[in-house]
Amino acid sequence: MKSCSALCSVFLVLVVVWTTGACSSGSFGSSQSVSLRQTLAHSLLRNPRVGLANFHVSGRRDNATAFYNMQQAERGARSMRSSYLRAPGGSVYLDNQMLWGMHYLTRAGWSYRVTELAGGSHRE
Repeated sequence: MKSCSALCSVFLVLVVVWTTGACSSGSFGSSQSVSLRQTLAHSLLRNPRVGLANFHVSGRRDNATAFYNMQQAERGARSMRSSYLRAPGGSVYLDNQMLWGMHYLTRAGWSYRVTELAGGSHRE
């Protein structure tokens, strides 16, 4: 009986940590987060309700378009940021909560087009 209550406690803690996103950037959850990020990115890349731009409205060319960012996330890599005009460059992991939100929009029946995720540059 004691092992059952201990197992239930561990399960409850894991559910709370997962649902609050508490381990999305920590070392404990990094491999789990990468797996979740890759799974969501894979699903969004193949979802006909999601249009991911493979160009910047500015006309600049780089590997930081919404489409390339999602491909990078699918591979488990950081997504590139543009480095022209006011864009700072570098790379970031796409946020799991944002990816979940994008996923849930399609589950609710919405279709949409994404022009930028981590890339692009916006004037003042």
